[in-house]
Amino acid sequence: MNEGLRRVLFRQASIGATRVVVTGPQRSGTRIAARILAEELGFAWLPEEVVGVDDVRALKRLLAVQDRFVIQAPGLSHMCHRLPEIVRGECGWSSTVLVVWMDRPPAEIRASERRVGWTRRGHHKAELRKYQRTPEVAGFASKWRHICEVKRAAWDGVQKVLLRSDGIVLRYRDLETHRLFVPRSGRGAFRWNQTEE
Repeated sequence: MNEGLRRVLFRQASIGATRVVVTGPQRSGTRIAARILAEELGFAWLPEEVVGVDDVRALKRLLAVQDRFVIQAPGLSHMCHRLPEIVRGECGWSSTVLVVWMDRPPAEIRASERRVGWTRRGHHKAELRKYQRTPEVAGFASKWRHICEVKRAAWDGVQKVLLRSDGIVLRYRDLETHRLFVPRSGRGAFRWNQTEE
């Protein structure tokens, strides 16, 4: 197993997190990372659609009734620094969550966005608005052009500091050696959700 994946699993075990949220820019590998981590941990894998992509109330309802899961949630990246507080509020003070931030080069993210038409659908503007409305990260929304850069600047500048040991970075390339990862040459027929379904 890759050292990056090993670090994430070690962090999860060291804080005793029974809930893992994989976030970061859209098209950064959040879906495959969540699937891989769920398999390695023996937790349930949940796609972002379970919480309506970015519905915080749906996430709170989920937290109240389920643990031992890994959820893919790039649509909640603007408030990922608040997740430990939300989990403790919904599940009790002894409950923990690990926030895994996906790190993928911006050029690769943009290429993936173009391939699936992500920016044409208005997703870029919707994500930017979420950052503009979140006080702790709003200042980053006006400093950068592309949403993946806004998200990374907010993570580096504020969110990872606020999360402390409840947050960790996982690089996209750290997934490539896992048996569930499909190399680019095998993804030709994949749709936006990285499956052929």
